[in-house]
Amino acid sequence: MKRTMMNSFMAVALVAGTALHAQSSQKVKATVPFDFHAGNVAMAAGDYSIAPISENALLTLNIAGHQRNTKSAVASGITSKQDNGHARLVFQSYQGEYYLTQVCNGADCTELVKDKKVREWQAKGVSPEIVTVNALGF
Repeated sequence: MKRTMMNSFMAVALVAGTALHAQSSQKVKATVPFDFHAGNVAMAAGDYSIAPISENALLTLNIAGHQRNTKSAVASGITSKQDNGHARLVFQSYQGEYYLTQVCNGADCTELVKDKKVREWQAKGVSPEIVTVNALGF
């Protein structure tokens, strides 16, 4: 009896763990209406896909533009399993410059490692404007 219950518990844990991994692996697509910084790369306004490259202690994301001659960026962050149910990109804006700080796919959010310039603004005590761009999770 104990063995059957333990096997059932292990099966449920395995399925739940796989489901959580699948949720955090979802891709996000969005149209960003302004130029922005992702990681250490300046990105032009346009259509972007964001997808995980690896998932370790830090989640590494690939941020790829759909336009010709668009740069790609790689950014790392820590994923939390809390979200309000809709996919979005969150930016912090300092004096008209936008920095991608969070990627949410509807199931969870990845808080990106802060850009050097963002850390400098914060050290100066400057408060950012928070800008959210709706996205599609798939």
